[in-house]
Amino acid sequence: MEPRSCTIYFDADDILQDWCNTTIRVLGGMEDLPSPVNRAQLNAMPKRKEVLGLMYQRRPNLFTELPPLENGLSLFNLVKAEVAGSNTKVKVLTAIGYDHHDPEMVKQDKINTLTKLLDIPEEDIIVVMHGSDKADFLDSSCLLIDDWDKNTDAALAVGAGAIHIEYIANLSHECLQNIVNFEIMPFIESAYEKFDVEDCHGEDD
Repeated sequence: MEPRSCTIYFDADDILQDWCNTTIRVLGGMEDLPSPVNRAQLNAMPKRKEVLGLMYQRRPNLFTELPPLENGLSLFNLVKAEVAGSNTKVKVLTAIGYDHHDPEMVKQDKINTLTKLLDIPEEDIIVVMHGSDKADFLDSSCLLIDDWDKNTDAALAVGAGAIHIEYIANLSHECLQNIVNFEIMPFIESAYEKFDVEDCHGEDD
């Protein structure tokens, strides 16, 4: 029998890299486009898809410019250290979005940037078209860490675990450690317990 495994998926944009503030800064330099000053304004921006599409036309490789979010990297590395030597995998599950004109370019930019940033192999980075597609890769053995509540809600709907972190940059190191100790590790333990129970059932049960 093959050993059971769990997978902890990290979103990239606004968990591991600062897409929001970078986008606000870039839009602020484009006089003919709206200039939101915070995340709420960015998300509520009229014709958001069209505006972001125009921005990407002018900055097609924006995803190579995103600075790392130190708290996101710290959480990623804390989890990797906790699960080292186990069957639990730590991967990235990130979306392109329908507002970019060249999805294949974004996919490759994300893979190239994240493999270097996180020192992980390319196969540990899954790039989907839209956030709603993330649920297709999740089941009860997976946990998703994401800044969009729609994505974490969709994860829960398919039986996966989920942690919604809207502003990871605002969290203290103690809070990050608590997320590992009291949310991520208990999920992993409960997932393995579930596997153990399932393994006890015979084919005739």
